[in-house]
Formats: sequence, structure tokens, C-alpha cells
Amino acid sequence: MYEVQTKTFLDGWVNCWNLNDKPHFFDTRKEAQEELDDFLQTVKVAVEMGAMMENYERDDYRIIKLEIEN
Repeated sequence: MYEVQTKTFLDGWVNCWNLNDKPHFFDTRKEAQEELDDFLQTVKVAVEMGAMMENYERDDYRIIKLEIEN
């Protein structure tokens, strides 16, 4: 399992990716990367159209593999 983490000022790296108000996880790194790429592209378009003022930086996101204990 993988998660997309966002760098936050107060809490450091946290999983802010939610689905139905619960943290969202991905089965593969590729799925997580595609989701992150799509999100950042959507934000870029919103900035270009004037719907948002500031673009998000890719460096503020990372994908990590979760160590799951049985």
C-alpha cells in the first residue's frame, strides 16, 4: 500500500488524501503517482484560468510505501 503525503507547516508530512472523509491509500506506486499528477495538473489549469491564485509545488508532496504489520 502507498499513500500520498503533503508537507505541512505544523505537522510535517501527513496523508491529506481523503476519500469519503477517510484517509485514502493506493495499491501501487503508479496509482498514487497518477492521482498526484492529475491533481497537480488540475491545480495548474485552475491557476491558468484564474480560479486559483497560487500553484502548488510538487516538492510539497511525496509518495511513500506503507509498512503494514500482520
